[in-house]
Amino acid sequence: MRRHILGFAVGVLVFCAAPSAALAGPVILGGDDLTQHGKVDSAGNPQEGWLYIQRALENISPKVTRLNDNTVAAIGSSPAPATNDGDAGAAIGVAAQRAGLGVTYHDGATAIQSFFNRLKAGQVRPRIIWISGSDAANDLVPGESNVVCGGSEDSAVTRNAEVIDNFVTNGGGLLAHGTCYGWVNALLPGLQAVTFDDNFDSDLYLTPEGQQAFPGVTNSDVNGGGRGPWHNFFQGDLGGLQPLVRSSTANDAAGQDAAVILGGGAATIRIPPRPTCVQPTVVRDRKVNLPGPGQAVLLTRQFTDAATPFRARVVLRRGGFATAVTYIVNGKVVAVNARPNTQVRVPTNVLKPGRGRNRMDAYVALPGGRVVKITQFFVIVRCSVPRVSCRRTSARTLRCQSRTPLGVRRVRVSAASPAGGNAVGATPVRRGRYTVTLRAKVNLPAGRYTYRHIGTTRKRGERMVMVRYVNVT
Repeated sequence: MRRHILGFAVGVLVFCAAPSAALAGPVILGGDDLTQHGKVDSAGNPQEGWLYIQRALENISPKVTRLNDNTVAAIGSSPAPATNDGDAGAAIGVAAQRAGLGVTYHDGATAIQSFFNRLKAGQVRPRIIWISGSDAANDLVPGESNVVCGGSEDSAVTRNAEVIDNFVTNGGGLLAHGTCYGWVNALLPGLQAVTFDDNFDSDLYLTPEGQQAFPGVTNSDVNGGGRGPWHNFFQGDLGGLQPLVRSSTANDAAGQDAAVILGGGAATIRIPPRPTCVQPTVVRDRKVNLPGPGQAVLLTRQFTDAATPFRARVVLRRGGFATAVTYIVNGKVVAVNARPNTQVRVPTNVLKPGRGRNRMDAYVALPGGRVVKITQFFVIVRCSVPRVSCRRTSARTLRCQSRTPLGVRRVRVSAASPAGGNAVGATPVRRGRYTVTLRAKVNLPAGRYTYRHIGTTRKRGERMVMVRYVNVT
């Protein structure tokens, strides 16, 4: 028996939406060839680089919200025995098995293109896409006349950059290795994948974020036992990704330790082509009584992230119990079988700005197969974005000017550097205008910055959020 409860709540939030997609799923990008620098011990346990791959999969897997069959789609490799040291196909086979995942292999340009065609058509449902990279046996480049990048397999991946983006936008996971990142450049021109001849044996180290992401993995593991397991680093606009592994020897253009492995629970890879601003108002929480004791409450909140500005979760009260919640926004699945009380991000590409209503349905699964459906409506109104100008006043400071609605009394501002640094500051607003000095701990190069201000008013809990890109000279 199914029981459907229709909750009706209308709220308004002002939102200038960019039409581009944003990566809402978990992503780890590495300039490594740790597929080559790994093996199993006598008991079949992954070692060194292969242990890193296992931990990376374990980090990504629980964050996937897309409907899936619990498999890894291995792009560019074929199956291989676990005893094949340094073989990419063996690496993903061992790591995925230890992470509790199955593997499907797609080796060769024809097979890769076929996979992406079927993925686009909804005929396959992997949990994670794994791109094997280069410089190992059985990966994207073997058998192609020593072509580092741009061979038939790599080109097949690059041609499907849009499909990869859509997959992760809808909550799928992504793990990639190597130097062939043409597909990322197609989505995020501000991210530079820099080829580097690594002659160092043990220069890689886990950042605090990397230590948290890869429990049990040591600096020795990410160094592949001390054999220089990387040939690419990242700089520029990281798109919300964080450095998980850096080099203590190589520097990026900003003079920082080069970021060799990037990751994020929900990363923005495509740059919005237009500015984005968000002005939240209150959307009432919807409460419904469950069959028997208990209550379910659909909480909706707005955040400053332009990629996923709207978030929701179902909490249980008064002794209520549920097994899972599925969220659908405007007919598109946002999360499947999410745990109750877990916050779910709603990406911009499923929202409808304008005068029409947006609809969110939360299907709350109860023990015994019963389902309670909670429905909420909200409106997204377009808005205009004020101009911003910024200039460097010293190596580590920016001076920026902009405007806000007259009701805003104070702003907190941050500007993300294309080299990965972040400058912050705060100032009062006078007659709708402000000038603020932003300070960073690292040098701030010229380039395009991600600029964000959060304005507060006299009303408790009310905020005006603007996110846009600004060129700094």
